[in-house]
Amino acid sequence: MCDVEFLKPKELLRRNPLLRGIKRTLSHYVNVMIREPRFNIIRSCPMFQPFTSGSVKNRSMATLTCINQTIPNLTLLAKTLKTTMAREIEVRQITSFATTARDQKAAEEIKELFNKYQSDKSSAHNYHFFYGPILRGLLSSGNINGILEIGLGTPNTQLLSNMGSYGKPGASLRAFRDFTDVQIYGADIDRTILFEERNIQTFFVDQTDPESFLKLGLKIPSNLDLVIDDGLHSINTNIATLQFGITKIRKGGWVVIEDISPMTIPLWELIMQWIPDSFKCHLIQSSEHYFLFAIQKK
Repeated sequence: MCDVEFLKPKELLRRNPLLRGIKRTLSHYVNVMIREPRFNIIRSCPMFQPFTSGSVKNRSMATLTCINQTIPNLTLLAKTLKTTMAREIEVRQITSFATTARDQKAAEEIKELFNKYQSDKSSAHNYHFFYGPILRGLLSSGNINGILEIGLGTPNTQLLSNMGSYGKPGASLRAFRDFTDVQIYGADIDRTILFEERNIQTFFVDQTDPESFLKLGLKIPSNLDLVIDDGLHSINTNIATLQFGITKIRKGGWVVIEDISPMTIPLWELIMQWIPDSFKCHLIQSSEHYFLFAIQKK
């Protein structure tokens, strides 16, 4: 029978350099990832933190509650203050834009072009039911000037809101050009995909930078028929593009925000309360997971 020496943890670590190294690594991980979280919601969202005392945990939870409740409460306040003047929010199905034979034909025509150039507007989405009829209507009026789309479809997977490595930059621009035969403008944050070809010009824009929009505005006309936001798909950049687009469309022109998450509908209900009566608003459901927001200048 042999005697077995059982070492205490501290003695074991003292004798074994490898175990000491593992302990230091684990301790660092615990301190950085658990005890000292990199994201502090109170510091990161100062606008929404309660101006009060209490533990960090309780104030963090209250900050999250504030973020989630502020927009719905503002929407309710807007409706209350405007009483009978409040804008009614009606969700419209996208297929309702293509009810006549002419509009259905236009939807099918632009769908073929989207598919030809490998745009996801009619494959992943069914936006052809909207764009076909409204563009056919503009063409029928005999007074169509141009279209701007922000977001060209970068294949750079290092950028947010990319189309994947098989993305086809400028696909929808080419579809709109062939359908309307008017001047098409595009803009994107990825400078490497900017291009020019027949009836198409593209420019750089950073939707998070107001100065970038000012520079873009100097390069394109102010009598556009359609401005589309298919860029970052973030509410702050949506609002910035909406503000920019309103200054660039003519009477009868449209500004369209694509790929709206159902989770952000309360934000758009609030935005609709601010839109003056000189614009017609549409909140459009294209599928279970995607909505469009569109306004037309009367």
